[in-house]
Amino acid sequence: MRRRSLPCSQTPSIQSNMRTCSRCWSRWIERIRPFEHWYLPWLGVLPDQQGSGLGGRLLEHGLGIVDQRHLPAYLETPNPRTIVFYERHGFAVTAESRSGSCPPVTSMLRDAR
Repeated sequence: MRRRSLPCSQTPSIQSNMRTCSRCWSRWIERIRPFEHWYLPWLGVLPDQQGSGLGGRLLEHGLGIVDQRHLPAYLETPNPRTIVFYERHGFAVTAESRSGSCPPVTSMLRDAR
């Protein structure tokens, strides 16, 4: 007898993950859609350069562009160690989201300047 496998989007674990992702995406859209803003998706510095001020300079450069347009900046971080870093640059925690057993994601907003 020949085995027949389901497409991966039809397996129970994949279906569950897709529902979870869909719920998270819907919540994310509801949080950010109501206002015009800049979304800052990623900021990273190589480990051997961390603590040298490079990340702060990169962020300040980007925020300078945001400030020229007088818009707020929004970001999300899954790393609780970076919250203080972003707070030093004017961001404030607005929410924390968690889905299932995933680590929490902290949403942060910096008002327009």
